[in-house]
Amino acid sequence: MHNKIIYIMFILFVSCKNKSLMISKNEYVYENDNRKLSIQIIDENNLIIKNIFNCTNINDQFKNIVIKKKYYISKNKIVILDPEKEEFKLPYFNNSNCNFLSEKYRTSVKHYYDGRTFYPDKSLYYIPNIDTLSITQDNNLYYYKKIGKGSVGFIFRKYPATQSQ
Repeated sequence: MHNKIIYIMFILFVSCKNKSLMISKNEYVYENDNRKLSIQIIDENNLIIKNIFNCTNINDQFKNIVIKKKYYISKNKIVILDPEKEEFKLPYFNNSNCNFLSEKYRTSVKHYYDGRTFYPDKSLYYIPNIDTLSITQDNNLYYYKKIGKGSVGFIFRKYPATQSQ
């Protein structure tokens, strides 16, 4: 019985270690017309979260945002240590070709005749506090979090090794 417990613990350890090796040194990307949000796994303890806005007329410090983080793997999750205490906030960029960064878009609230209220899509213009990423069966990553009455989520697809930066 004792040998079976040791064997099971060894299998669990090896399977967690193998999951770590499968994601190591890879880049995972969520991309749309306006932004590229990527997770770059550097090694078994370090990763980089990059946000690149595909917009003109915004300051370089906000166009390319790089956040270095430490992480560990628990089961099929990447747990990021010390996520930011507050979400990264962008200033207004009224002269950009990305209208979602403008003050008008970000502060507009539409009220409909039937009582519904529409708020701008915040996921376009802020970087959420990514604290946990789930590893899917096909080795992609996803992030999902309930926020107030809504949620935010991204599916990060694994980039081929020849295309990673």
